[in-house]
Amino acid sequence: MVYIRSKKIKGIEYAYLVHSVWDEKLNTSRQKTIKYLGKVSHISIDSIPKEFQDIPNVRTFLVNHNIENKINVQKEHTKIRKIFFNLLIDGNLEGAIDVYDTYSKSLHLSNFYDYILKIVMYEIGDLWKNKKLEIAQEHVASNTANSFVKTLTERTSASQQGCKIVICTPEGEWHNLGCNVLQSVLQNKGFKVFNISPSLPHDSVVNYILDVKPDAVFISVTLAENLSSCKRLIHKIESKSSVPIAVGGLAVKEMKDQKLDAIVSTDDLDSVSSLVKTMMKNQKKPKPYNKKS
Repeated sequence: MVYIRSKKIKGIEYAYLVHSVWDEKLNTSRQKTIKYLGKVSHISIDSIPKEFQDIPNVRTFLVNHNIENKINVQKEHTKIRKIFFNLLIDGNLEGAIDVYDTYSKSLHLSNFYDYILKIVMYEIGDLWKNKKLEIAQEHVASNTANSFVKTLTERTSASQQGCKIVICTPEGEWHNLGCNVLQSVLQNKGFKVFNISPSLPHDSVVNYILDVKPDAVFISVTLAENLSSCKRLIHKIESKSSVPIAVGGLAVKEMKDQKLDAIVSTDDLDSVSSLVKTMMKNQKKPKPYNKKS
């Protein structure tokens, strides 16, 4: 995968055109710099070698960092969200897929989920909570969104050879759109994903983790009322395994004055690969995988 990576040095942001390659021996991805691009503020399309100019990741970076175009980009996203909202409410899966295909060159998979799908679903949830949307409409929209994500996930090659990731929800959490989106993004990045959501008894989740021996576990929580259940699940997993755990979801994003004994992820989906690397790097000494202990 080719993309532009940036980092700040003494307050100034610099960029590099890099190629990410999976190293099967080390079981991780390695970045190889193709070209140093200089200050982000000075980059233009002409800064990129011609063979890489039409790559979606590169185009998205250029659009997102071009100050003159930011207002136009926001207007474009707003327009797409309005169209996508109506398609989900109407249960128009084919139309939703067409919208993604139309804009996928400027909005690659994780960006589309972050800037379009996620915000539209938040809006639908708020409308339902405020009784401005019927429950039947909310269900149609949610089911269509899940089918949309499933369709895009099925387009991903089934031969993932990367790290093994288990995705789950705590017991009592039946909302799993976030899990399905995360599966879609991780598979697209080459990870081998085991999505066991929604709600399972915590003992079943732990036993599955002990069987699969994943490199990381992601827990998604949508409703704040399930945060206590999430804490119990984290403690159960940690009592049997040293596998690193990350928790995300709407409930985590909105929680106040609560602490979870895990990495709390509220970042964009593009950063999920870096998060996995951080989790594995900081992993504690492994505990024996023993269901009976």
